[in-house]
Amino acid sequence: MRLALTGASAAATLVAALTVLLRDPGDAYALPTFVAAIAVAAGAAAARLLLPARRGRRGASAPATRAIRRGLAVGAAVGLLAALRVVDGLTPLTAAFVIAGFALAEVALTARAS
Repeated sequence: MRLALTGASAAATLVAALTVLLRDPGDAYALPTFVAAIAVAAGAAAARLLLPARRGRRGASAPATRAIRRGLAVGAAVGLLAALRVVDGLTPLTAAFVIAGFALAEVALTARAS
């Protein structure tokens, strides 16, 4: 799984770099491609960094599942913030609300029932 996440992050970074180098910013697909590529790269890199070093038992996939979920959240947050920046809608207030929403979702998903 580590190799797949590293490959996904590298491929998305390459797509973002090629989009910047080879496409005109006025092109209809340049900015959405770039935003999607950096979102995928950030999410895959975050998931890769959050993966545990080794799994203890064979059936213990909860830490890996948590790492993938958190990586998806990071990718979605980065993509949303970048999309807001593209449409000139990113302010400190909107960024705070976006990040707070993802933080609250993480707290709700990791809270244990007592």
